Amino acid sequence: MTIRSVDDWADGWKFRASVSFADVRRSALPGDGPKRSGWYLLGFTDDTYYLGESVDLRSRMGGHAAKWGDEIATVRLLPKAASKQQLRVVERTLIRELRAQKIPLRNVVHSDVTTGRDALEELLSDEMQKQWIRNPRGVNARDTTPLKDLSEQEVRYSTAARRFTTSPNRPR
Repeated sequence: MTIRSVDDWADGWKFRASVSFADVRRSALPGDGPKRSGWYLLGFTDDTYYLGESVDLRSRMGGHAAKWGDEIATVRLLPKAASKQQLRVVERTLIRELRAQKIPLRNVVHSDVTTGRDALEELLSDEMQKQWIRNPRGVNARDTTPLKDLSEQEVRYSTAARRFTTSPNRPR
């Protein structure tokens, strides 16, 4: 079956009609109502999307507002009483279906390719990223930032590192 648009896909899954992200917590998820779990599809101003799940959709919308702010234009909800584990299983399916339809997703988990702004862009300009891709050793050599003490991580991951180094199945 060929899907013509994200809206057709969402309609097929019985997502509710699209609402303005600015209004979703007031209209579709009021604070005086019960907590709702389920899935949501965020639509961004640059025609990219994010598919997620939550056991508390109202709170989750607040988190996304803090991260992406006015980049989010719309949201479609698919409320359903379900456990976190059940929500995640279906979320994986939904993301894979959207990927198969070549819908540009901002999701990182369950996605091969992501679109939109990410944390790296806040640290390095596009030009610096390109320079690093062309010559990582040269770019790194110019960085005089002192390295962090990693002893805490060394302790935290020592068991996993030991298991990996002694595993007969590890790549060589």
